[in-house]
Amino acid sequence: MVRYAVERGCFNITGAVDPAPDKAGAGLGRLCDIEPLGVTVRANLAEAVKGDPPVKSRIAGGINGDTATCAITLNTIPSILKTTPGLKTMANIPLPAFFMAF
Repeated sequence: MVRYAVERGCFNITGAVDPAPDKAGAGLGRLCDIEPLGVTVRANLAEAVKGDPPVKSRIAGGINGDTATCAITLNTIPSILKTTPGLKTMANIPLPAFFMAF
């Protein structure tokens, strides 16, 4: 997904998370075998997401629906890449779908 987004120039990647000890601290571009992106992979979300004002939140074990939220987010990327620039809502983009080839 990173290579796809970079090739199309449609996303500004500002952070990445991978808890694997051999990946945390590495450059995202190097891990994806592409040019340097200036993004360092962090070991956890708290390190990767920083804002103003700073917010810290951790719910042990997560929340019901966390996996579904991740799945729909990833499955929506192809639909978003096909839209025109500008602010969109779920009503403005094609429905996300998962297709698995057998």
